Amino acid sequence: MSRTRRFFLPEALPDTGRLRLEGEEHRHLARVLRLRPGSEVAVVDGRGGLFEAVVDLIDRTGTELSVTRFERVPAPPAVDLALPLIRTSRLEIAVEKCAEIGVRWIVPYRASRVAWRGGEKEETRVRERIGRKLVAALKQSGGAWLPGVAPVADAAELAGQVGQYGAALLAGPGGVAPSEAVAGGIAVPAIGIVGPEGGFEPAEETLFREAGALRVSLGDSVLRAETAAICLLFLMHCAWR
Repeated sequence: MSRTRRFFLPEALPDTGRLRLEGEEHRHLARVLRLRPGSEVAVVDGRGGLFEAVVDLIDRTGTELSVTRFERVPAPPAVDLALPLIRTSRLEIAVEKCAEIGVRWIVPYRASRVAWRGGEKEETRVRERIGRKLVAALKQSGGAWLPGVAPVADAAELAGQVGQYGAALLAGPGGVAPSEAVAGGIAVPAIGIVGPEGGFEPAEETLFREAGALRVSLGDSVLRAETAAICLLFLMHCAWR
């Protein structure tokens, strides 16, 4: 079923023999993909449930599916990623690619060297856009677990959460080599923390390091935040595996 078209239905129940897609998922199936009765599809609930199904009926408001098989997919490693509130288009790139690799939670936070001027309403809109990107990446990558989006935190709040993790890696120049940072693997749950291109303010970095985060170098180049996020998350996945 890896190449079968996937759809997201969070309210799907594992003991049902039928499912109904409505709204955007129905429109995508019927109008964009132009699937027809008899087409095989997959539906995920974002909580590890994977339904193999066949299209029975397409009407004006929804698509009726018959479930042919249900599978419970094991949860991915408990790896979270903290991202600064950079420009939304670039933040979405980081979220999309990291969701494809596999991430448990996206933790957006305010960094001093990011010119973020949005208030609470704008932060809510950013979290909603991140959520939509995560759904799209879930379906594209063939996953069954939808990453969560944590409330926006400031640097001090994020540092206060580091102690909850078995490992915390802080991307930054002058850090230890990746091979040293993950020698022997990493303990999960784990979190990777990415800063803006301008780096952390010294006070911010002190907060993270005093909380137990290990600074790790991702090379000599100055990486954009979205590039650093992808590299750091992939490194953590390789170490966990």
